[in-house]
Amino acid sequence: MKKWGSLLALLIVLEILNAALYLGPMDQFGFPLDDAWIHQTYARNLGLHGAMAFSSGQPSTGSTSPGWTILLAMGYKLKVPFFGWTYILGGIFAVATAFTVAALSKSYFKDFKRAVIVAIICIVEWHLAWAAFSGMEVSLFTFLTLLILLLLHRNSSPFLMGSLIGLTFLVRPEAIILAVLYGVKLLLTRRENPKQLLTEIGIFIAIFLIVISPCVIFNLTYSGRPFPNTVSAKFMMYGYPWSLWKSPKYLLDVLIYFSEGPSMLLVLAAGFLFYKTFRLQRTDILYPLVWPLTLIGIYAIALPTIFDHGRYLMPLMPILAIYGVEGLFKFLERFPGKSPLHLATWLTFGSMVILLWVHGAADFAYRVKLLTETHLQAANWINANTPPDAIVATHDIGIIGYFTQRQIVDLAGLVTPEVVPIMKNQTELAGYVHEKHATHLVVFSGYYREMLAQLDAQLVFSPNKDYLISLNREPLEVFEIPAP
Repeated sequence: MKKWGSLLALLIVLEILNAALYLGPMDQFGFPLDDAWIHQTYARNLGLHGAMAFSSGQPSTGSTSPGWTILLAMGYKLKVPFFGWTYILGGIFAVATAFTVAALSKSYFKDFKRAVIVAIICIVEWHLAWAAFSGMEVSLFTFLTLLILLLLHRNSSPFLMGSLIGLTFLVRPEAIILAVLYGVKLLLTRRENPKQLLTEIGIFIAIFLIVISPCVIFNLTYSGRPFPNTVSAKFMMYGYPWSLWKSPKYLLDVLIYFSEGPSMLLVLAAGFLFYKTFRLQRTDILYPLVWPLTLIGIYAIALPTIFDHGRYLMPLMPILAIYGVEGLFKFLERFPGKSPLHLATWLTFGSMVILLWVHGAADFAYRVKLLTETHLQAANWINANTPPDAIVATHDIGIIGYFTQRQIVDLAGLVTPEVVPIMKNQTELAGYVHEKHATHLVVFSGYYREMLAQLDAQLVFSPNKDYLISLNREPLEVFEIPAP
């Protein structure tokens, strides 16, 4: 146990270094994604007013991760500064992720030293380090999925598995895949004892449904769907209409995503390990493959795009690290113990991980600065130049909703289910904006030219327009909408 305690201490120290590297250079605290502010808005209303609502007094199902929202809301309830609370939560789950992935690696391959290497990779791998302070649920979801895989490997009770997978579903609905995976394992391992099989499946389903039922009932009540409204909104934006070309292209993009930088070495090494594993018929370590392959397959149909540094794929990085590191050791065992190839391989790999770790911090600070100089300035302008009863329509509701506390009309359909069917029809969107009596519009104008023309919207503010154009980015602009 002492060595595990030492590993935990090391991971805590490394996460403190992460915080210094990623948060230290920023001019002011922030998050790199507007979506993080959607979580904060929901959390504030839940913590201070007891309602899962984006706009106070209007319950909605726009939080993709109610579990994460509840954790953030605890900070508001306790009156802890929200930046500090969010960063601390992200750091805790980043450490928990790295520690759990070490336990999972040790369970699979019985080598503690290799497990330590996997853990260190996962604490400093730039996608995961970036995600820890992003204000999103990525670190929490990653930790929970790894914990489920660990308990699955240890054949934990259906009561525990039902509880944990249910809680993970509340963090992200994709966790339903893990429920299916657990059911498949029960079918394969209990098929010779039908009575035990039915008992364990029954217990699992009952506990799982009890845990998720409050969320499902809430969603059905306010949106008519069992999943958060963001699921259908994302599908309509990126997956609909489905085409034969979208999915193969996405799968190629995923391969490229996991083959960039040091990950390429892990992908090749993992492939080598799978080859050896199939030959040895070790099915116990193949179960975790179902999780990433199924997730990627679903995304290929429903969300065939990679954005925000692939934040939906980030939870799969630890799985790649486990198999990649083990495969790399297996491959290098083919060469003499003192071969220069060993040292050269690990030095090259380590150097690339560190360089990208530093690069990730620069990107983090850049994205926070960009949101501050666009969305936050737009929100400040609205506060200073519009009446409290102004109604603001926008497709990026996070910062605008959090800092203005004006009534928001969401053009992306995250908190407005009725927008989802028409979100790609600018003529109908213009009619919807008029129907909601919106007085102002905050959009990336290049994407909404037709709607702007139909609304006869007048540009009144464009924060840092020249700077954004110099970066080849679409300006965020504030328009006033004349009464019809």
